[in-house]
Amino acid sequence: PGAGLAAAGALSPGAAARLLRRCAAGGFISAAALVLLSPLIGLLLDLPLAYVLALATAAPVAPLLGLRRGLAYGVRDHRAVVASLAGEPACRLVLGLGLAQVAGGAGAAWGAAAGGWLALIALGPWSSTAGAVSETGAGHDRRAASGLTAAGAAFMVLALLQHQDLILAGRLLDGGDAGAFAALSTVGGLVAFATATLPLVLMPAAREEGSLGVAVGGALAVAGAAVIVGVVAGDLLVAAVVGERYADVAPLAPPYLAGMGALGVARVLAAHR
Repeated sequence: PGAGLAAAGALSPGAAARLLRRCAAGGFISAAALVLLSPLIGLLLDLPLAYVLALATAAPVAPLLGLRRGLAYGVRDHRAVVASLAGEPACRLVLGLGLAQVAGGAGAAWGAAAGGWLALIALGPWSSTAGAVSETGAGHDRRAASGLTAAGAAFMVLALLQHQDLILAGRLLDGGDAGAFAALSTVGGLVAFATATLPLVLMPAAREEGSLGVAVGGALAVAGAAVIVGVVAGDLLVAAVVGERYADVAPLAPPYLAGMGALGVARVLAAHR
C-alpha cells in the first residue's frame, strides 16, 4: 500500500497526517500475522522461513514509509525525500550484498528489509513534518481531501500493474526463466524508479501553470533516453545492472523500458487528475 499512501500524503498532507496511527497499527498487526503464520506462508509460497520473517520485518515500515514520503512531498521537504530515496537503495546494495555473501538469498532479503527502515529514519522525526503540515493551510487540504481515496487507489493499481508480470513469471516459469525475467524487471525498474518522483512532486504544485507539461515532459524524456540506451547499448546495460549471465534478455530491454516509461507517464496523468 506504500504507493497509494505516498500519493495521499502528497495530495493532502493534513488529511494524511491523521492516518499515521492507523498505518503504524496496520503495519505491526501485519508483521505479527506474518510471524505467526510464517510456516504456512512459507509452505504455500515455497519460501524458506527466513524469507518470510524478513518480509515480516519489512511489513511495519512499508505503510509508514509511503505515508511519510508522501507528506514530505506534500510540504515540499525535498531534502528529506532525497535523503530517503538515496539511503534505501544504498543500504540494500551495501548491506544486502554483504549479508548475501554470508547467508545467501536470505541475507539479501534481510538487507532489503533494513533498507526500508533506513529510508524511514532518513526522513527525520515526525514532529518536523507535522509542523510543516500546519503551515500548508487548511484550504488546500479541504479541496484535496475529496480525492484522497481515489488517488490512493489509483496509485495502488499502478503499483500492481508495474509488478504483476514479475509475480506471474515467478509463479508460472521455471527457475532459470523466472530469474531471467526478474533480471529484465530489474533493468526496467530503473525507469520506474527514475519517474516515480515526478507525480508526487506534481501533486502539491498541480495548480501552478505549466506544472503538468514539465512533469509529463520529464517522464517522456527519461523513458526516451532509457529506450535509446537499451537499443544502442542494451548488452552493456544488462551486464552493468544484473551481470553478463543474463545477456540473453538484452533484446527485450528496449520494449520493457518503454513499458515502464509509459507507466511513469500514466502516474503523472493520474496525479494531475
